[in-house]
Amino acid sequence: MIRAVQLRQARRCEAVPVCVANVRVATLVERLGFVLEAWQVEGLGTANGFHCRLPSGLEAYAEELAHAVEHLGAKGPTFYVPTASLLTCGLPGTMDALLLGLGLARAEIAWVQSEAALRALRADLPRPAAD
Repeated sequence: MIRAVQLRQARRCEAVPVCVANVRVATLVERLGFVLEAWQVEGLGTANGFHCRLPSGLEAYAEELAHAVEHLGAKGPTFYVPTASLLTCGLPGTMDALLLGLGLARAEIAWVQSEAALRALRADLPRPAAD
């Protein structure tokens, strides 16, 4: 099986949350053989996670906020993908790529973005100018 490849941590520009895992990011990093990265999120504190390219070519970012784990009961990281990729692949295709590429079972996902939110995202995109 082709594995996900860790990339240098990059800012999540134009990225959308697609799901939340109920497996801690440290466990995922160990499974994948990645290096756990840490950074500060303004107003939210310390985050741990990773940035990777999945075998499908999709890039994904995992971000687990220490505050959310310690005080809000979060069980794992939120996964983000570039907005354009989500709109191109759709939610089912994106979720399939994430699960397969990261070796996650559906039971290890606590929350998935709604199709209604994806429709709203599409509706908010600027329309091309008419000629």
